[in-house]
Amino acid sequence: MRYCHKTLVLFFFTLYASSIPVGAEIIVEPATVVIDGASQVEPGDYFYYDLPLDAHTQLVATFKIQGGLDNSLMVWLLDPTNFQRFKANQQFTYFPGASGDILSTGDFKFEVPQTNNYYLVLDNRKAVLTARKVHTYLYKIDNGETVASKATKDFYTTLYNDYLKKMFVFPDFNIYVRMCGFPNAFSSPDITMCQELENSLESKSVGEAISFVFLHESAHSLLNLWDYPLYNNEDAADELATVLLLVGDQKDKALQAAKWWEEKSSENHAIAKHWMDDRHTVSSQRARNIVNWINNENELKRRWFTLLIPKMRDEMLELMLQDESTSETRQLIEEELIKRQAIREHRRYTALKN
Repeated sequence: MRYCHKTLVLFFFTLYASSIPVGAEIIVEPATVVIDGASQVEPGDYFYYDLPLDAHTQLVATFKIQGGLDNSLMVWLLDPTNFQRFKANQQFTYFPGASGDILSTGDFKFEVPQTNNYYLVLDNRKAVLTARKVHTYLYKIDNGETVASKATKDFYTTLYNDYLKKMFVFPDFNIYVRMCGFPNAFSSPDITMCQELENSLESKSVGEAISFVFLHESAHSLLNLWDYPLYNNEDAADELATVLLLVGDQKDKALQAAKWWEEKSSENHAIAKHWMDDRHTVSSQRARNIVNWINNENELKRRWFTLLIPKMRDEMLELMLQDESTSETRQLIEEELIKRQAIREHRRYTALKN
């Protein structure tokens, strides 16, 4: 997966050099979509996919069949020898669990026994009159980290460690990136980022919107872990995600999310129903909300900084004190730093006294 949006973390990566202990797990499933497309298999004919696969790779496939009286089709997973026998109309051996008759819809999960070229065959040879339209969706899960899964893990690790952790104090939560079966992302407060959603954003040329999605889920997690109200409110999570991007001078990421929802309003509203649940504002309104918040940046920050400043690290507050222009926010930061210094002095005094 391409991560042109990695620039999100550069601002905070150079904030300060102090090491912050991190106990979060960031686990990326090394999954790759191999087939996601439609084919038409004529009566008396077959269609096949050539799949070079390594041993112990996991295959996950789903099929949707249309055509004929019962929307049926035979599916075979074959090794090279048996594929040649199949083509020659000879008796062949197939892999049980990854072959058989599909009626309308079907799926399989299969572990590849050895490294080889395999053939996924869509067999309509029994049909006399009617073609079959077949949508095949197949992904593989490699046995070990891949270049793509490492890049994904590095992205979320850097975003978590050098963005959120250097900005705030909070209990660690874990991040899982995996195939879910539909476009999705959610917080519990551990975060799951579904690769289907990331792939969908990339395909629509709005890949940087994934940063907003992740920070939206992080907003749920942070508010939950801090025991703040509205942690389960979707509009509040959108607001906080926008604030986090504005603090990092990354409003383009928020605007790309707004563009995604605005341009594909009806489609993305349907996706959003899967993404989290029906609590979300409709897509077009979410887009307008983000733009309005960005246009009223100072007001947005003012409201949220009252809640966020007590949870920010000293180093972050010192940096904000240098850059923050509004007197009200500067006063909040100064008061928080003075309070923390007083607490530290009291603790030192108590320790010396004892």
